[in-house]
Amino acid sequence: MLDAENQAFIHDPYPFYRKLQEQSRLYFQPSHEETVPDRWFLSHYDDVVHVLKDKRFGRENEANVSSGYTALEAVNRGVMLHRDPPDHTRLRSLVSKAFTPAMVAQLRPNIEQICDELLDVMEEKQDVDLIADLAMPLPVMVISDMLGVPKEDRVLIKNWSHVLAGTLEPGITPANETDGMKAGMEFIQYLQDIFEQRNKHPKDDLITSLLQVEEAGETLSRSELYATCILLLAAGHETTTNLIGNGLFTLWKHQDELSKLRADPELTPSAVEEILRYEPPIQRTGRFAQQDVELYGKQIKKGQLVVTLLAAANRDPKQFTDPERFDISRQPNRQIGFGMGIHYCLGAPLARLEGDIVFRKLLSRFSSLDINVSNPEWNRMVIFRGLKKLPGTVC
Repeated sequence: MLDAENQAFIHDPYPFYRKLQEQSRLYFQPSHEETVPDRWFLSHYDDVVHVLKDKRFGRENEANVSSGYTALEAVNRGVMLHRDPPDHTRLRSLVSKAFTPAMVAQLRPNIEQICDELLDVMEEKQDVDLIADLAMPLPVMVISDMLGVPKEDRVLIKNWSHVLAGTLEPGITPANETDGMKAGMEFIQYLQDIFEQRNKHPKDDLITSLLQVEEAGETLSRSELYATCILLLAAGHETTTNLIGNGLFTLWKHQDELSKLRADPELTPSAVEEILRYEPPIQRTGRFAQQDVELYGKQIKKGQLVVTLLAAANRDPKQFTDPERFDISRQPNRQIGFGMGIHYCLGAPLARLEGDIVFRKLLSRFSSLDINVSNPEWNRMVIFRGLKKLPGTVC
């Protein structure tokens, strides 16, 4: 039902979410595959928030048959995305020191320059693919510059990142597993060379900061460094690419809202929040029961996976007035597109900043934006929601 094999669901998951909300607070889906555990689904806003904050649920799973969520077990042990306290607390505290809101705010001039350069190229050819020409390269360039990755290596980073993001999906195939392992090991070898360079010749970049970060005598281990850099590069760029692509397509489909944004660019931060609510780049996340838990009269066994449907919660009519309406001036808007609780997305401020800059500059530069597709092709993913391409014209 709620998987990548359902073409109707991939094209438009929101009717499925509505039906789920109407039917049950807690929906059970037994597994028929070894790589995918039995799953419980939550779709109501309050229920999703509750589980994401409940300490009886966590990211770690003792059974970990890869749980269908990662192909790199060695790196997985070091990534904070898959760890619970106290390890998660230590890792997040250390990484946060090198990835502060102040550091992100200082990136605006560099992101604006990157965006201008991409828009210059688009202006020259007019017939564009808003994914390939803007939404995809910009976050790769930004995070590569932050980490200190040379410009000539950006294509490698993009390719590795896309493969690794696919391994975060449930029910990955043996071929996906093999591709993910190959990409991961190549990525690790590449980072190893970069780390050696930075240890000898430190620079003013994020990799140097991560190598030097320390708190109460604690530092990041080598596997934790690999995991953190891969997480920032893979998950971070995929999410922002989808935020920009989904946002442009959604704005184009809602011409009244697009006109409103053109007339008042100061609505851009609010528009970004509404895009995160209405067409979020991350559709779901999951938590494993750390003990037997009774929830809404049903027994969730220790080790079972509870999938929290962020995208469904973001359209819960009990939380949002007229949730199916796209409204860039919506207030209040307590969307949870970046998650909730201790695993709230560390890169959220950067993604918001990139979205803000792209939408402002694109609409300021081009008086006409036309997308030449009414039935777009979405990536066959259930965690990351994004478009494969978005052909259009700008002038």
